[in-house]
Amino acid sequence: MILVVDDIDSQRLITSSILEKLGYRTHSVANGGAALEYLENNSVDLVILDMIMDPHINGRETYEKILQIHP
Repeated sequence: MILVVDDIDSQRLITSSILEKLGYRTHSVANGGAALEYLENNSVDLVILDMIMDPHINGRETYEKILQIHP
């Protein structure tokens, strides 16, 4: 499972579509908070994370918090 995190709908859709056509399962969310919420109850093999997300927490903050949940 690949988690796609991007605040821009079209980029999230394109990324997920390409990955799914390549045979991967994906789940996508629109911000870092939603990613953290998803990861509280789910595990993934890979996170594709947008680094600049407004107005929510940015990619670096999200990454640091992900490491606390899944070191």
